[in-house]
Amino acid sequence: MEINAKLIKEYRNQKCWSQLQLAEMAGISMRTLQRLEKTSTASLETIKSIAAVLEVEASELTVSTTEQEKPAIAAYKDKKRQRRNLFVGLVLVCVINIMTFALLFYRHMQGDISDTTFIILKNLISISVIVVVLVAGIQGWRKGLISKKDFY
Repeated sequence: MEINAKLIKEYRNQKCWSQLQLAEMAGISMRTLQRLEKTSTASLETIKSIAAVLEVEASELTVSTTEQEKPAIAAYKDKKRQRRNLFVGLVLVCVINIMTFALLFYRHMQGDISDTTFIILKNLISISVIVVVLVAGIQGWRKGLISKKDFY
């Protein structure tokens, strides 16, 4: 379950308790409490144990998704899906063009394609790959699906 880790930490600090003290009183491991405060997720049993020690209702520690947050969550999931689709599409374009290159080179080695035709087709495929990747990259950048941190 999603919990308000900041609130738990605030309650803990108000009582001047360390993580170890709260964990021992709640009957959980210190690592569990550290993970809880870092990731804001915990099992229902863990939440109940901590709530009992802090003398608050367990529902006070949990985070409920309000109607206002639902559109933001949906937008985030949609953007994540669009980003995944962009990268899957780019990978597919690259794989298809690599296979086309391999077939082109194979047919040229077999003598089925003349040197001039081979050079023209090879250059056309190369240019098409560059154009598709650039256009997809620019569109992804404009839509916010690609950012500078993706290149670090």
